[in-house]
Amino acid sequence: MRGLTYHRPSDVHEACDLLATLGPRARVVAGGTAVAILLKEGLLDVDHLIGLERVGLADVEWRDGALTIGALATHQALAEHPLVHARLPILAEVLGQVASRRVRNVATLGGNLCWAEAASDPPGLLMALGARATVMSARGRRELAVSELFIDYFTTSLTPDELLIDVTVPAPPAGTGIAYLKFTPQSKADKPVLAVTALTGRSGSRCTRAVVVVGAAGPVPLSRPDVDGTLVDREMDRPVWRRWPCATGRPPSPSPTRAAPRATSGA
Repeated sequence: MRGLTYHRPSDVHEACDLLATLGPRARVVAGGTAVAILLKEGLLDVDHLIGLERVGLADVEWRDGALTIGALATHQALAEHPLVHARLPILAEVLGQVASRRVRNVATLGGNLCWAEAASDPPGLLMALGARATVMSARGRRELAVSELFIDYFTTSLTPDELLIDVTVPAPPAGTGIAYLKFTPQSKADKPVLAVTALTGRSGSRCTRAVVVVGAAGPVPLSRPDVDGTLVDREMDRPVWRRWPCATGRPPSPSPTRAAPRATSGA
């Protein structure tokens, strides 16, 4: 492997300028859990690494009914953060299931989303909650739904000069139920071979809102708003929910695994 130049920008603007100047031969390093493996295995061919350890972007704020989370906030910090526990406890629970504590201490939420691995815990939950991402480049900034980030295995819609800077997650209204269920080869710390997030709103016994996102069953998390809409204004009973997989027309297929799956859930 030829030599690499490591850059340590002091703020987001400097990082974006470096991306614009260095072009596609540069890659950003957040927690480094993925980049380190790629470099070790010779699977990443770049000339420049841009480390983000000095740019900040790790704050968590509550404003306008939503949590705004800096892209460099680590999984463990979020799993333990009092604001996350108070406003979105399901997010804290799911992030606390990602890998081991040693990995969670350095792996960042932004890095997880930009890595775009199909077998991952956070993306499906964030999609179900209607989270939005803010990305920035030397050309300016833009917002997009987290669901619009993923376009294929390990591939996002970001351009090479764009940097994910934060994720905004709206808190679901009162009366909303949400659960996350994943099947793993051994323990809940493993990557899911199949993951399902289900969110419902209700008025009495009738469904007023339904969102189901299936992860690890294809190149990107599977969301079918048209099918979710067929559950609205129906009695919330088991037969209604059993119709959802059939109505999609393509039952989810778990990722291959040689071990028996184990289910874990949170609500």
